[in-house]
Amino acid sequence: MGLFQQRPDDEQKQWAGLPSEPLDTQSAAEQLDTPPTASDLFGVAGGPLYTTVVFPVAPPAPEAADVAANGDGNGEGDGDGDE
Repeated sequence: MGLFQQRPDDEQKQWAGLPSEPLDTQSAAEQLDTPPTASDLFGVAGGPLYTTVVFPVAPPAPEAADVAANGDGNGEGDGDGDE
């Protein structure tokens, strides 16, 4: 039953080669920014609790007046019979 026998010391190798691999250093582009602290997120530090964004919007067009309802026109349905 050689299933659980240990290897001789000269044949032992590092497990999956992990300890012998060099540590890769990350560049500035690969690293994440530092996360905000809890005081920054909840406004404890005295900063503003909200921000404002302004969207420029044109004023609405004035509403058209209904001339037929006022009786100022000669349009259809004004009651003068010239339809």
